Amino acid sequence: MGSQESTHSMPPLSETIKQVLNSCHYDEFGNTTDPSLNVEALFMVVSNIMEASLKVSDPNIKLVNVNKEAKSSLPGFKSPIERLQKIACQMRSTVVDKDYLHAQETAKGIITDLKEYPWHARAVMALAAFALDYGNFHLLSQVKFGDHLGTSLAALNDIPANIVIDDGPLKETISKYNCLVRDVFLTVQCLVKLMGMLQREVYAEFEDMNLILENARHDFPELVYCAVFATVVCSSSFHIGTYSRVSNNTPSFISGKISHVLAKLQDYLEQIEEKKGEIDDYLKRLREAFQTPTGILGVLKNLLFPRDTKKHYVYFGSTKSRVNIDDTFKNKCVLLFISGLFGIEEEIKLLKAIEDYLTSDSKFEKYGMRKDDFKILWVPMVSSSSSDSEKIKQKQFNDVAEKLVKWSYVVDYSIVGTACKKLIRQKLGYMNKPMVVVLNQRGRRTNNDALPMLSAWGCRAFPWRTGDDLILVQNWNWFWSIFKEFNQQLAISNEKDCNIIFGCMDDVDANNYDGSWLNKINDELEKIKKDKIISSSGFAIKFHHHGKQLAENDFKFAHKLWAFVENVFASLKSMKTISKDDSTLDHLKEFLSLRREKSGWVIISRGSKVKMVGSGESVCKTLNKFESWKHNITQHGFDGAFVDYYFNEFPTQSSCLCLDLKTYVPLECVTCQSEMEIQVVKYVCCHGNHSHAKSVHSLA
Repeated sequence: MGSQESTHSMPPLSETIKQVLNSCHYDEFGNTTDPSLNVEALFMVVSNIMEASLKVSDPNIKLVNVNKEAKSSLPGFKSPIERLQKIACQMRSTVVDKDYLHAQETAKGIITDLKEYPWHARAVMALAAFALDYGNFHLLSQVKFGDHLGTSLAALNDIPANIVIDDGPLKETISKYNCLVRDVFLTVQCLVKLMGMLQREVYAEFEDMNLILENARHDFPELVYCAVFATVVCSSSFHIGTYSRVSNNTPSFISGKISHVLAKLQDYLEQIEEKKGEIDDYLKRLREAFQTPTGILGVLKNLLFPRDTKKHYVYFGSTKSRVNIDDTFKNKCVLLFISGLFGIEEEIKLLKAIEDYLTSDSKFEKYGMRKDDFKILWVPMVSSSSSDSEKIKQKQFNDVAEKLVKWSYVVDYSIVGTACKKLIRQKLGYMNKPMVVVLNQRGRRTNNDALPMLSAWGCRAFPWRTGDDLILVQNWNWFWSIFKEFNQQLAISNEKDCNIIFGCMDDVDANNYDGSWLNKINDELEKIKKDKIISSSGFAIKFHHHGKQLAENDFKFAHKLWAFVENVFASLKSMKTISKDDSTLDHLKEFLSLRREKSGWVIISRGSKVKMVGSGESVCKTLNKFESWKHNITQHGFDGAFVDYYFNEFPTQSSCLCLDLKTYVPLECVTCQSEMEIQVVKYVCCHGNHSHAKSVHSLA
């Protein structure tokens, strides 16, 4: 019999399904248009019937995930009995043919007739219609001798009483049939549960969950059709379950089909439940760590540790000893260093210097905060999808931890779970680049990423809250700070003196640097200094430069300068409270626009007040025209006369900027205030003529 069944050439259901789906409101997942039908209540009644009947038919049949809250009666429940009887008659009278073609047509008709109902309700209605016959049979088959009403009803329904089936082909056939009925019942149960999940919107913002739900929603109508089709087969083959006759054409082939559908539904439900658990964990951590933080310990536990952890340990010290964060981080501020395992050598050196600062004169206080209030904690972010083996990851982690664990606290990478990583990425903004988040004792963020500030100012910006470096950057303090570090001879003793400072482009393009403009500027200045107007003015013109010989120190300065400027810029850009009247950010943009200038950059100041920044070429050309504007020096000063002449002579130099940055920050053009587009890491104004980038900027 088995070999005969396996040769059944049942045609693919795909064409029939497509026809059904095309005619039955494929995307209809809303509520039924029949307000009298309570789908959930109907399914609960049907579940009671099916569970009880299956236990009677075969005590060995196991039911899992069934309704554990079965109720014998439901107040207010109204059965659609007339429609159920009609569907039951349709299914019962379906001719059983070798390839189940009639069953396919019946299933199609039922689904089409029920098109005003949502998809899961159509499967429930078909199963309910089948339950009328299936439940009635098993109820009446149990009537006891002497129950005249029961025995009479059983006889009228052609139901034999007190039958005992011996082991053999008939019993095996009946067992297979009841297993098919069970799988159909469980399939409809899964459809009802899945529909409930598809209708929920609480997880709409979670992409991973949405992907699962979208796949399930796409497959749902087809799965419903298969369930209805199998229900029709069960009903049309009901003579097997009633023991009325043995049939060689048992529906075991359909059993394989419905088992596949059931497995697919269960897989969807398992995926959703697993993802739901992750999301619920994430939402709870989000609430406790960011929305209602109770202190630094609660934030760290929710941000870094598994939910069931009883003791929360991190590593510390050259002994690599474990310490409990409850003892170490209570009432402390934390510099949370988040990074991968590679390319963080510079950050480690920087944080080592910060740690040395914190441990020296630990009672030092600024803005009401002391050095010993702070701890540094490294959080390694290791991708779970990495192809490296766990052994390799552990070695990589140990290599980095060796450098940090002597003076810092370190979280074991293996305990940072999926929900924690998601919080770190989505709420702390980690994008696979090192960052330092500053948390106060209450667990509140005082700086979303202090790494640019730490890189630029180090200990001078303590306690590294957003805005603590503002006083260090205003009025071109950021420039004098870095320049004096490399030019110890630079001393601004006379605020009337004019300083002309020259530097080369970023070391990335050092091979394209044209150093001839430095010599040209120097030559022009030497001629200008000899002019009577300058010699009698009472102020001096001082020329400071880097890049004359293209020496190693010149490019070392260039590298450090541009890295410093970009860190200052990133830190300042993160401030939400910066005044619109503060032009420091625009000054930084203008200076950064000269990063790739082949002729170098020039800053002209009167004393410490910067008056202009421009390219070496444009400054040299203006100096060359000294005779044309020197008559204004007496009234406006050297710097004023220079700037006035330049913008009168070269008005086209006020075009829009081009910026090259190594990190992403949203920007507006200084000239036109339009939002700038991003081309890889080059910032260009969305409408400017990029071949004529601004090369001189007046700051007067």
